Amino acid sequence: MSQDIVIQTQEVVSNDYLASFQSALLAMDDYRAQLAEAGDWNTLAVGLVNLNDFKTNLIMLIQQIELDIYELMPDKKTVIEGVGILEKRRANTKKWESNRLLEDIVSSKLQTETGEIHPSDIFSLIDTLQRVLPLTGSLGWRTGELKKENIDIEDYCSVTWGRQTISITK
Repeated sequence: MSQDIVIQTQEVVSNDYLASFQSALLAMDDYRAQLAEAGDWNTLAVGLVNLNDFKTNLIMLIQQIELDIYELMPDKKTVIEGVGILEKRRANTKKWESNRLLEDIVSSKLQTETGEIHPSDIFSLIDTLQRVLPLTGSLGWRTGELKKENIDIEDYCSVTWGRQTISITK
């Protein structure tokens, strides 16, 4: 007995899965409404626990898809017709040694061969501090400005990289 093997295109398979998922969501919402109308909060609670587990798994699937796209996408930013603009993103957190950095900046601007401090030294220090200090909502030192001062930020900061994500703008 021979069977024909039908191979669906990726778009059809993807649309079939999503359509099935949408149908299941609508059916679950109808069931939720029936349970709420009947006052069956116990079954609603069990459903909530199951949906939270499903949500956790869905989030992991989304993150894995983002990672796959991140690794496979050749450019940092690309446009896909019908989808939008895809852009690779990766957050980071910086832990600064702010006291040491501030002391080094001040001493580099005020240290003179004669030991005298001139008003121009003070103005230069103020100008530098205004440019490099974290006077923004993020409270992170302004790395571009520090680099302009020839300060190696790796001497004062450890960076922890976050997960790789894909941003889609329509």
